[in-house]
Amino acid sequence: MTDQTIRKKAPPAAKRWLAIRLDENEAALWSVENIMVYTQRVLGDWMLARTESETAPTEQAARKIDSLPLSLEWKRWALEHEVKEVRFWPILPNRPLVVKTRIPVIVPPKSTVKLYVNFPIWLEVSVLQKDEYYTLDTIVPTTLSNTWYGTQYEGQLCYALKSRARRSLEDLTDEPLRAVCLFQITNRSGVSLPVEKIKIDPNHLSLYQSGSRLWTNPVNVTFKGSDEHSELHYDSSPPIELKNAKLIREAVIPPNRGSIIDRLLFRTEHTEDK
Repeated sequence: MTDQTIRKKAPPAAKRWLAIRLDENEAALWSVENIMVYTQRVLGDWMLARTESETAPTEQAARKIDSLPLSLEWKRWALEHEVKEVRFWPILPNRPLVVKTRIPVIVPPKSTVKLYVNFPIWLEVSVLQKDEYYTLDTIVPTTLSNTWYGTQYEGQLCYALKSRARRSLEDLTDEPLRAVCLFQITNRSGVSLPVEKIKIDPNHLSLYQSGSRLWTNPVNVTFKGSDEHSELHYDSSPPIELKNAKLIREAVIPPNRGSIIDRLLFRTEHTEDK
């Protein structure tokens, strides 16, 4: 079980990201891709179980169900006050992500490119208590590899993520357990820039719903040359090309005055995947 936290209510989203009211002995199922999460109210307590199937179910959504499988392994939460609503909500991973392009992308001098990267998302299961959502558990659909970002003396434990880094929206696949992040990379130097690895902190990313996809706020990277620190800016709004984007989850550390600037290294010799 993950750390239990209090989070504020968020606006409604698509039917896979929603809250369901359950009376005593009622049950619900959240199923997306091959991940299935069951929840049930029993004598005022909340029961939660996760399982996986070899094939994805036909209905990809959260919904009430009339019966439960017999072989589930349950977790149980005994809450002090009566709670009748459970919410299935997306959340980004809890560590920085080191994004490595499958094929290095070379940005010519004095030019800017856009890359679309799919980030993995996790499922937060929470219940409504006194107008706030209390996290019961966080479901991790896919285990990510660990990587060390930095030198042998100083650095940070991160998750490793390999990406094809698409160049256009038309090339993106619709993956319900992924959120799209738009990178805009500007090379202000006089030499070509090979982009291999970029470290991103999910604490600075918000989640938005647009159509069937989840998106984050864009990330702008500026390379000034090998003798100067590069800059990484997190925008404070969704990509401008999105229509009717709805805020699903605010960033843990929201951008201040439009952006947050971090130092960035494109190539790190001491990064090791485990």
